[in-house]
Amino acid sequence: MTLTDEERTTEALRHIDALAKMIRNDQKRKRILMGNYQSRIETIKEILDGTREKVP
Repeated sequence: MTLTDEERTTEALRHIDALAKMIRNDQKRKRILMGNYQSRIETIKEILDGTREKVP
């Protein structure tokens, strides 16, 4: 099942918010977890270009 444009936008925004929270928390702890960031960024890209399928 593919996502509609509205669902895709909502899902991307949810992942962007989670990424921002990860970055803020890591900055507070003075840590860098680039692998986790990269995974989240890839998920956002997949959602926006439509290659990510709807996850129940």
